[in-house]
Amino acid sequence: VKKLAEENKIENLIVFETSRIARNMEDGLNIIDFFSMHNVKVYSVKDNKCINREQIDKLFNAIQMFFNEQASRDTSARVKSAKKLAKEKGLYLGGRVLFGFKVENQKLVVDEDKRDIIIELYRTYVNSGCRSAIDYLSQYTDKYTVNQTLLQYMCNPAMIQIVGQDIYDNFISVKLS
Repeated sequence: VKKLAEENKIENLIVFETSRIARNMEDGLNIIDFFSMHNVKVYSVKDNKCINREQIDKLFNAIQMFFNEQASRDTSARVKSAKKLAKEKGLYLGGRVLFGFKVENQKLVVDEDKRDIIIELYRTYVNSGCRSAIDYLSQYTDKYTVNQTLLQYMCNPAMIQIVGQDIYDNFISVKLS
C-alpha cells in the first residue's frame, strides 16, 4: 500500500479502525504522516471520519494511538494469562499431536491403540538401530522417516507416559553410546 501511495496510485485508504494501522503509537503516527505526505486520505470506518485531514487530527491520532497501544498490550497479557492457566490445567493448546497421543476433552492423552506400536518402536531402536526403527514405524505413519526427526520424537520426555521410564532410559543410554 505504501508503494502505491509513493507512486500516486491511490487517493484513499480505508481501515476498520485506527488500531488496525499499527500496534504501537509511534508506528501508527508515522504511518498516518506517511500517507498524509503522499496525499492519501486515511478513513476509519469505526470512527466514521478521515483521520489525517486536519492539524487537530494529529492530537486526536496521538491519543487514539496511545490507547490502541495500551489495548494491544492488555490483550496480549490476557491471552498469555489464559494460555498459562489452560496449560496449568493440562488443557491441549493446539499444535501437532505426537504419534501415540490424541486429544480428548481438550486434553492430550495417550492413545492406547498405539501404545504397543510405540513400545515396539523403542525396542526395535535399542536392538536393531535407527534405520530399523524408521522402517518399523513407517508401517504406521510417515511422520518420522528421517533419522533426526525420529530421534527428536523418541527423545521427547512426553513419551515416558507411553513406554515407561525404564524403556525410555534404556533407549537414551543406547542413543548416547
